[in-house]
Amino acid sequence: MPIPPRAAADVCDVDTGQPGPSIAADTTVVHKGQTYPGLVRLVDRRLRTARFRSVRGLMPEGARVCIPMLHGMGPITSHAGSMLATLNMVTASKKNAGRSESLRAIRMHPNYCLAGGEAIDLPGAHGVPPAKDLQTLDGIADWLGRWLSELAKDADAPLVPVARSASAMLILRVNEQHPGLLAGVVLLSPMVPFDREHSNADLLQRVEASRCRLNSVAFDYMQRLTDEADWDEQEDPFRGLATLLLTGERDTQVSDRVRSRCQQWSERLPHVRFQNVRAAGHDVLNLRDREPGLVAYRSLFDFFASVR
Repeated sequence: MPIPPRAAADVCDVDTGQPGPSIAADTTVVHKGQTYPGLVRLVDRRLRTARFRSVRGLMPEGARVCIPMLHGMGPITSHAGSMLATLNMVTASKKNAGRSESLRAIRMHPNYCLAGGEAIDLPGAHGVPPAKDLQTLDGIADWLGRWLSELAKDADAPLVPVARSASAMLILRVNEQHPGLLAGVVLLSPMVPFDREHSNADLLQRVEASRCRLNSVAFDYMQRLTDEADWDEQEDPFRGLATLLLTGERDTQVSDRVRSRCQQWSERLPHVRFQNVRAAGHDVLNLRDREPGLVAYRSLFDFFASVR
């Protein structure tokens, strides 16, 4: 059963403090020095977190699919950055979008469609310890289920979450708890439980080499949740849900064993697609590397077209 949506007073504009879902169009999101003028930030008092969406609302006019976004857990102090860039792209909220060669190239793709969506800060982000009711995998899956059930009602469109890295285990547990809520799911560079030691070792090596910062609170939290995760041991961990698995050829956090398992799932399960994007890293949708980024986005929109 979908969980009833929150009352309007449970959400306030982070800058004005005014209650309700209405947000001033000039409210700007800044993350790690990067400004996202096409996005706004809300503070959800009920879920005790921040949520990010287009200045044009959850579903910009003409949007045909709603894309909730879940960041990875552990490597940096705040995790929303890469998801914010993706949200800007899929909602066409990027400032001076007409000057973006990458966006123009994506819009020329036959299956391109305008999307709505929202990114969220997961428990443990910013180094804040998760609340007691979120200490288990079922607890955080219930928390996410409330958010997603609300989005499904407000968006009135197919819900296709995009989950990165360790968030794969979170969204798959939500799918177990709320069958029928999601129309599909995209797992970016998924951290598969059987390969946790490899993924963690690679991450810690990058931290030691000063290539990224570690959020020890979120990292420890991820370890506890992974201890409860067993989706990689199931015959169909996606439970019939349309699934796109995207990995990067140059991603050292995702091992060849994981790529092989993803390939096996796609060959055995008709509702699962897999693509290992040539020359892409862990952030598969990163358009700083333009060509692999475009390949990943085209796969994304092809998948959205198949589940609409």
